[in-house]
Amino acid sequence: MKKINIGGMRVSNVALGIMRMNALSDKDAATAIEAAFDIGINYIDSADIYGHGESSKKFREGLKLSSVNREDLYIQSKGGIENSNSGDIPYGNRYNFSKEPHHWCGQRRTSAFRCGLSRCLFTSST
Repeated sequence: MKKINIGGMRVSNVALGIMRMNALSDKDAATAIEAAFDIGINYIDSADIYGHGESSKKFREGLKLSSVNREDLYIQSKGGIENSNSGDIPYGNRYNFSKEPHHWCGQRRTSAFRCGLSRCLFTSST
């Protein structure tokens, strides 16, 4: 797997997205994490909204059962994605970037906690 440098971190150029991991059993989540890691994927894509927060929890439980060490993974999260059935865009408006900065930090901390992380290593202020 090709690796790229992001802010001094060496991460895979392909991420394991956990958007629908909430539909898996803990054992199947562990299998998915191990399979991705075995082919060189060390970059995890998460968001507080995935599975209404349950995907991050399922990732946490799968990681506990897997043979992968948390320290070998880079987990990113994002905020501003909303479930909305209103607006002009099909399926509603999906993004809301009008929130205050403290809201963004809260979303990332919540996602980090659900993934089983004790801290959020960095945030972006862009």
